[in-house]
Amino acid sequence: YAMVVLSLKPEGAVDLPGSLAPWPLHGGAYGDVLGSQDVPRWLLNTLVYSVVSVVGVLVLSALAGYAFAKKRFPGRETMFWSFLSMV
Repeated sequence: YAMVVLSLKPEGAVDLPGSLAPWPLHGGAYGDVLGSQDVPRWLLNTLVYSVVSVVGVLVLSALAGYAFAKKRFPGRETMFWSFLSMV
C-alpha cells in the first residue's frame, strides 16, 4: 500500500513523515517513466529474466518428478509429502 501511495504523490510530498493518505494524487511520475527511451530495454530485460527463470524451474521440476516417480531412495516418501504440503 505504501509503495503505491508514495508513487502517486508529488515529488516533495514523499519526504513528509507519517503521510500515507493518498491525497492529493499526482501521476506525473508514471508519465515520466513510461515516456523514457529506456522502456523497451526494460521490457526486454524483464522478458529475458522471466523466460530463463521459467525454463530453469521446468527443467528442475521435471528432473525431480522423474526421481520421485522412478527411483527408490531413503526418505523419498517424507520428501514427497513435504513438497506436496508446500503446494
